[in-house]
Amino acid sequence: MNNLYAVMKNQNYLWHPNTQMLEWTKFPKIVRGEGMWLIDDDGNKLLDG
Repeated sequence: MNNLYAVMKNQNYLWHPNTQMLEWTKFPKIVRGEGMWLIDDDGNKLLDG
């Protein structure tokens, strides 16, 4: 894995605490939680870490 690949994966799959939300095309709407998981309105599971 090269650095560019790691950066792209990071940007696509991690939501950093200080992320500027203006850059996001769709802000996830969290509708419920299950233990360490947050579930958005599309049914996607997001790890609450």
